[in-house]
Amino acid sequence: MKKKQLYFSISSALLILGAGIFLFLQMKEQHEENKQIAEACLDQEGTVIMEREAFFFMSKTSCETH
Repeated sequence: MKKKQLYFSISSALLILGAGIFLFLQMKEQHEENKQIAEACLDQEGTVIMEREAFFFMSKTSCETH
C-alpha cells in the first residue's frame, strides 16, 4: 500500500512539474512573438495594442497604423 501511495505522489509531482514547465515555455515563446510584433509596429510608427485573453499570461498583440 505504501508503494502505491509513493508512486502516486511521485507521478502527481512530475505531472505538476511538467505542466509548469510547459506553461513557462509557452509564455516565453508568446512573449518573444509579441515583442517582435510590437517592435515592427513601432518601426512603422503604429500603435501597439495588447489584449488579454483567458489567462493573465495569454495576450494578443496587434498593430494599428494611422
